[in-house]
Amino acid sequence: MKLKSAITSCLLSTLAFWAIPPKIADAQRCWVQWRVNIPLVICAKPEESIFTSPSYIPGRKILFKSQCIYALRIAVRITDTTDNWVTLGWWTLPPNEDIVLTTDVRDIRTRNGKFYLYVESIDGSDYRRSGNYLSNFGDITLKMTEERFSVNTDGDFTHTIDCSISR
Repeated sequence: MKLKSAITSCLLSTLAFWAIPPKIADAQRCWVQWRVNIPLVICAKPEESIFTSPSYIPGRKILFKSQCIYALRIAVRITDTTDNWVTLGWWTLPPNEDIVLTTDVRDIRTRNGKFYLYVESIDGSDYRRSGNYLSNFGDITLKMTEERFSVNTDGDFTHTIDCSISR
């Protein structure tokens, strides 16, 4: 009798598990509005829930390095710290300098080494790096390239943009 009860209980638990539909996360769309050099991240859900968890900020910082002679603006599509894909931008990357992707509150982090990138010059030189991956960003659609981060000696994600390579 105990065996029959245990089997019935196990069977009911299994059926209940399979009856629960999987949670499917929608892609989060975010963008940065600049107000006199102060970035404001606008998202469909609060910024703190996208990039942090209560007592621990998972993931790695994101650094971009420029090997370009002109200033660039960049947008990225990354997974947030809850593994949802988000599109973020615009950051200005000065010529031959490095930046860390941040909001006005904290560093932006990801655990995924794969990301998508859109880059264009902002000085009229018409440099653009785009690709075949389409991402809605505010009211525009960006054509992004699939890229992979490297990991630097501090354990952060890094990516170098070389403007002699046009894609």
